[in-house]
Amino acid sequence: MDDKSLPNGMSEDELIQSKQPNTEVEYLRAQVRKRDSIILKQRNRIGQLEDVSELFGDTIRSLPPPSGFDFRMPDKLGVSPAMAHLCLSDFHAEETIDPEEMEGYANFNWDIFRARAWRSVTKTVELVDLLRHGQEIRELSVFLLGDMVTGDIHADAERTASMPLPIAIVELADVIAQMVNYLSAHFEVVKVVGVCGNHGRKDFKPVSKQKVDRNWDSSVYHIARKITRENSRIEWLLPRSPAVVVGVLGADLLLKHGDGIKAQGVTPYYGLVRDTSREVIKRRKVQDFDYVIQGHLHHWGLVEGNRILCPSLIGPNQFSYDLLHSTYPPEQLLLFTTEHKGLISQHPIKLEGANGHGFIDDKLIKSDGCWVESE
Repeated sequence: MDDKSLPNGMSEDELIQSKQPNTEVEYLRAQVRKRDSIILKQRNRIGQLEDVSELFGDTIRSLPPPSGFDFRMPDKLGVSPAMAHLCLSDFHAEETIDPEEMEGYANFNWDIFRARAWRSVTKTVELVDLLRHGQEIRELSVFLLGDMVTGDIHADAERTASMPLPIAIVELADVIAQMVNYLSAHFEVVKVVGVCGNHGRKDFKPVSKQKVDRNWDSSVYHIARKITRENSRIEWLLPRSPAVVVGVLGADLLLKHGDGIKAQGVTPYYGLVRDTSREVIKRRKVQDFDYVIQGHLHHWGLVEGNRILCPSLIGPNQFSYDLLHSTYPPEQLLLFTTEHKGLISQHPIKLEGANGHGFIDDKLIKSDGCWVESE
């Protein structure tokens, strides 16, 4: 090659070398692409938050309180006081499950979710009325144990969602508010406590800072609290910590979602025992507890007599079917405590086959590219 034809008097070897990729430049370009991707994801999340804020103003309304609480205790002597506790966990409300993907073992969509949610509260009232023949039950605790939404931390969750996450948050909050409002007609006081799960987090990887503040479950709880604000029989406790100890009749209960314990595809028995022991040590100088109540594992169980595993409303899905080989049915859990004996009974509420509901149906529907309230 004639040196005169080379740019800037470069030799042929210098020209060939200049065309070779520069390792440092390529590394910097990769870093720029990575940061561009992070910025884009953050912008999308900010957009979701703005969508939710816009919906808040138009959607949040107060439910009218139900008629006054009135019930007649059985005419017998020796009726002792007791307290009921409804554990609601792992709704995954906006998720859909195609039964054809699971050999017919499970089916789930928004209508099935509402039917199961309605059965959870109506069966609670039926069971409490049965026990009222021998116990004086005037108060109810409702423990919201997290994973109310499926969220967007997994790609398949976004593919199978029945509605966009900002819409699901508002709709789910309305359902929970109506559940609690319905229960308040049958008790003098309904005390609601909400802790957050892992599926509602807004960060792909688990975080320790602002674990509750940056969680969609927290948004759901606060909207539901706003909707029920005119009902004086409903009391809310929404801690900013991922776990909280609450005192009830006859026991102190540590409520948490239960994620963070390595499971490796099975119920982590020894991990649960270790976690309970560590919680005892950690809280010894602050606030001790008698029982741990958690969700997350999607099945009912009792570990070492003091750790209660609450089942899920959604039941089995493709993940549990394919990887965990589990088809544990959808259930929720009702507990009873007394002053002198603590926990006296546990009652799983069977939800399979639930059909129909009594919720006020003002679901948002999509029309002409906009989300509007249905007629």
